[in-house]
Amino acid sequence: MLSVLVLLNAEHTLLTKISDRDVAESSGIAASALEPGQFWTHNDSGSKPILYRFDTDGKVTAKVQVRGASAVDWEDMASGRGAANILFVADIGDNAAKRKSVVIYALPEPKKSGTVDVGARYELVYPDGARNAESFGVDPVTGTFFIVEKANGVSGVYALADPKPGKSTLRRMGSITVGSMIPFSKLTTGMAFAPNGKQVVVRTYLGAFLFDVPKKGREWWRSAPVRVNLRAERQGEAICFSRDSRWLVTTSEGSPCEVSRIELGK
Repeated sequence: MLSVLVLLNAEHTLLTKISDRDVAESSGIAASALEPGQFWTHNDSGSKPILYRFDTDGKVTAKVQVRGASAVDWEDMASGRGAANILFVADIGDNAAKRKSVVIYALPEPKKSGTVDVGARYELVYPDGARNAESFGVDPVTGTFFIVEKANGVSGVYALADPKPGKSTLRRMGSITVGSMIPFSKLTTGMAFAPNGKQVVVRTYLGAFLFDVPKKGREWWRSAPVRVNLRAERQGEAICFSRDSRWLVTTSEGSPCEVSRIELGK
C-alpha cells in the first residue's frame, strides 16, 4: 500500500456562503474560465439540470438550464479547454449499482443566465458491472476522462482515452486507497485535475488527497497520495482547483452553501 503523508502547510478558510437557497445540495464544482475567480456548481440527485455560477461574495451570477440533459444523479463536474471553454457534467451517481450506463454531458461554458444546449453526450459503460461513483475529472493534457469509484476501501479508477460522443466502454486502470479507519473517510466524493496538469485531487467526506501526475504515462493513480486537511463540512462532496492551480475550493451540501478555500503554498 502506498504511504499517505499529511500536507502540514495547507491552510483552509471559509471563503464564502452561497446566498441563493436554490443551491441546497452542491455536489460538483468547477472553476470558470470566462469569469476569473468565479465557479460553477450544481445540485445532487432529485434536482433539475441547472448549473449555477457564483462569485467569492456568495452571489449567484448566472443560472443556466441545460437543455437536452436529464439529471438522474449529477455528482461532479469539470471544466476544460478546447476550441472553446467547455463544462463537463457527470451524471454518474448510482447508489444501488444498477445503472447499465452513466452519462457525461459537455457544453460550452455559458456567459450569462438562460438556456444552453448540450454540446455532446458521452454514454459510458463499466467493463466489470455497474459502479457507484461521485468523482469525475478530465486530464487537461490528454483529454482523457476519469471516474473514481465510491467504495469504502479500494476505489477503482476508470478511464476513457480520446473520448468521442456516443456509447463507449471505460477501462479499469487500477485503484486507489485513501482515508483511514474512521467511518466515511474512504468514501470518495469528488475529484479534479489541476489546470496546469501536474496534480489530481480526490476528496472524501473528511479529507482530500493530492496525486502527482507523471509527465511520462500520466498514471497519477500510481503516485503516493498526500493528505490535505479540509474544513469540517456538513457533507462535503465537491472539490476543484483554482485556475492558477494554487488553491483548492470545496463546497458542502446544505443552505446556505459553505465554500472553503485551501492554500497549497505553491
